[in-house]
Amino acid sequence: MDDVDDFSPGDASKTFSIDTIKVSPVICYELIDDDLLYQASKDANLLAVQTNSATFGVSAESAQQLSITRIRAIEHGRNIASVSTTGYSAIIDFSGKVVQKTSMGTAETIRADIGLVEGQTPRDKAGDWALVGVLVGLLLIARRAYV
Repeated sequence: MDDVDDFSPGDASKTFSIDTIKVSPVICYELIDDDLLYQASKDANLLAVQTNSATFGVSAESAQQLSITRIRAIEHGRNIASVSTTGYSAIIDFSGKVVQKTSMGTAETIRADIGLVEGQTPRDKAGDWALVGVLVGLLLIARRAYV
């Protein structure tokens, strides 16, 4: 086990193709990497987020990660299969709706019919400038509220 390097960062991502399905796998901690999620959604029409939440026990971490995954589904307009060995597993549609979800820490099977989504969201088309635009807009609104 001393030579295990599975946690070393790589220099490329992989998208798997099954007929018309293009799946980009995302490891749980990669959810916070904007560039990685942008590339994954650009390359695929379905995302698969994998996690082992065992380190966090029965804390709120699994629910928090599921919430982040829902935001990413909306941000990138992709359906996501979120798979956990010990926390919540779920099928999340591109609007952030949890279509199916397991209980915490149980061995369950879930199934849902979801489509394959193509194209880009306005956020993906505009890139990081979309966030800058939203922040400027919020600042202008806040400024008007105090004037």
